Amino acid sequence: MANMLRADLQKSKIQNSLLTSVILIDANLYKSTFFRYADFYGADMTRINATYTNFTACQFNYAQLKNATFDYAVIVNTTFKKSQMFRISMQYSILIEVNFTDADLSRGNWRHIRCERCIFTRANFTNTDLFNGTFIECDFRNSIITQEQLKQTASLKDSILPNGILI
Repeated sequence: MANMLRADLQKSKIQNSLLTSVILIDANLYKSTFFRYADFYGADMTRINATYTNFTACQFNYAQLKNATFDYAVIVNTTFKKSQMFRISMQYSILIEVNFTDADLSRGNWRHIRCERCIFTRANFTNTDLFNGTFIECDFRNSIITQEQLKQTASLKDSILPNGILI
């Protein structure tokens, strides 16, 4: 387990990296690019700054991402299964084919986010702000999310609601 506490990785380009159980608490990933199988399984990335960062084909399964900032990020073909993302900020981010199965997304700031073909099965959205978010072809089956939260969104086009109904 590598300890990279408060690491400054601004504008880094990292690919094909095994970063399992790495400690990146308070790290700065601003404007970095992680792609082609960067694996953060079980990593502690509490309070990281990943603003304007791109992630493609990455794994964050079982990762700790509490109070992290992913504003204006682009995340494609990436998984966050069973990740702890309490109070994460993802404002204005673009997510395409991202899997959040069983993730804790509670108390997050997802204002103005754009999600396409994302999976939120059994994800916890308790008290998450989804104002003006766009969700296209997303799967919310069995997720914890209120009707009020769903009404905050700009679009739920062709998405599956927690009760299994396709909109």
